[in-house]
Amino acid sequence: MQASITHNTLDGIHAAVAASLMTHYFIYRLGPRQVLGSFLEQYVPGKWSRPWLGEVGAKGWMSVRAAITAITHNDHMSSLLKDCIRSATI
Repeated sequence: MQASITHNTLDGIHAAVAASLMTHYFIYRLGPRQVLGSFLEQYVPGKWSRPWLGEVGAKGWMSVRAAITAITHNDHMSSLLKDCIRSATI
């Protein structure tokens, strides 16, 4: 319901649901972080397992895909932060 108010497009709603499911996935330890995208694709339409490349635009699904890429490619919070900063400056 909330997603339909604040993200009133199909892609926006899918991105909001995927972001919520990411939390569920890790809280309940449903699998390794490397397969997060594949898990999301079972429940939410989108190419969540495809790594994000390039600049992140204004669309919510872009941010979610970029976040999934950062999470699945880094073992520690410090490396995740460095990776995100490096990506932002390229």
